[in-house]
Amino acid sequence: MCDLESIALSAGDYAQAVGTLTHTQSGYLLAAHMEGRHHGPNRELGGDTALVIGLDEPPLGEVVTVRGLWNGSQIVDAELFDAHVGVKPPPLLDPGTFRDMEGVAERGDILRAEVLDACDELRGTSLLSFVAVPGPRGWYGLACGTDPQEALARLSPLLGPYLVVTDSEWTLAELEEAERLISESEDVRGLGVFWDDRGRYRAHCVLHHLEPELASTLRTLPEGIVHVETWLTRATPAGVSASSTGVSPASSPANPSSV
Repeated sequence: MCDLESIALSAGDYAQAVGTLTHTQSGYLLAAHMEGRHHGPNRELGGDTALVIGLDEPPLGEVVTVRGLWNGSQIVDAELFDAHVGVKPPPLLDPGTFRDMEGVAERGDILRAEVLDACDELRGTSLLSFVAVPGPRGWYGLACGTDPQEALARLSPLLGPYLVVTDSEWTLAELEEAERLISESEDVRGLGVFWDDRGRYRAHCVLHHLEPELASTLRTLPEGIVHVETWLTRATPAGVSASSTGVSPASSPANPSSV
């Protein structure tokens, strides 16, 4: 289980965020920055900004890392640092994840009616989800469930060698409960499910920042069930040893977390 409390942020904590600055009469506004396939302003964060106080003629329109004291609505006593890594997408399934899988030429050959009917029978008990995946050698089926042997027994006669089944440590009901709990937070900017780079079916959320109360709630969930990304995250002030605080050093960008 990861230490979510190490990135949870409360008023009075030292914080960091990556984005682009614009100038206003009240100070500078920092707009969130996204990495990966959504490189640029973070669409999931919906144009969220944080007022930054304490900077002296910083570069405008460039991606920067800002660190300072979070007072609940502003970053004060702010400074600029290197290592500009913005909010990143989760570790997604890609065509190379199961690169040795044999495949068929057409997606429809995987998503046949009898295959979908079998998945419907399994879903909610031993199966979380099923998807057709384009691999280097063609399309194959990927199933994720709590009872891989049952899924194999039901789907293998229909798909033969064009099937991968991965083991899930959480049920579909637990996944839906995780989404419900996260959705109740006012800091959620993006929430959904995805197939990760190990072929698991998980939840993913993007938060403006992680409140300690939500961090405690997430720790009650099965490990690995949700991938958490935050824009504002707690950091260690420059010159303070990370070992004395138990949080990530200020010289390093915040890491995503999974629970």
